[in-house]
Amino acid sequence: MGLLSYFYPHVIAQSHSKYNKNIKVIERFGKKELSVNGIQQSGSYTKKLWVKGMKNLSESSEKGITSILILGVGGGTLIPILRERYPESDITAVDIDAEIIRIYRTYFQEPGVLSVNLICNDATKIVITLHKSGIRYDMIIVDLFTGNDVPESIEQTAFHRGIRRLLTEGGIAAWNYFSYRNQQAKSEKLKIMLSSVYNSVQTKRILYNMFFYCS
Repeated sequence: MGLLSYFYPHVIAQSHSKYNKNIKVIERFGKKELSVNGIQQSGSYTKKLWVKGMKNLSESSEKGITSILILGVGGGTLIPILRERYPESDITAVDIDAEIIRIYRTYFQEPGVLSVNLICNDATKIVITLHKSGIRYDMIIVDLFTGNDVPESIEQTAFHRGIRRLLTEGGIAAWNYFSYRNQQAKSEKLKIMLSSVYNSVQTKRILYNMFFYCS
């Protein structure tokens, strides 16, 4: 890490892809952050968000977590948090953008952390593929963003039902969603959709985001 990053942040890598026009790896205070289309996808805020988000899971909902599916890789901030919490679990992470996966492997994958199964695919398609294969997960975490917005696909009831079908009995799905400005109405709409699919939906506002815990 460069000493100059303690005085001012600087870009150490920049790229783009079919799905994201502006991808930057930024060094700030000696640590790397991922910015996608001007929105921070990893860094101090993101880590604090996920640490708080995972703490809100009840102990009863966490028993027997051996398989986890993450939809949305980003800078991979969540992966070491899950590894520390569930050290023996099998973790699969999916992202539609191959460039995001490459960036994660190159700049953010922590040495010594047990391997994660990374899949480049559309979340809506992989949900169908996994269901047909008979694979089930104890925990599914949905963290799908394209910059400052979310894909239209996750606002469809069919996608929510697909996620539920992938859960083991007693499994839990956690959704990370924005909760500010024009996203407030969408957040309320998402809660209504989730409530029509799951038996229980708990919500928690954390920093500028809204978390949904579904079981």
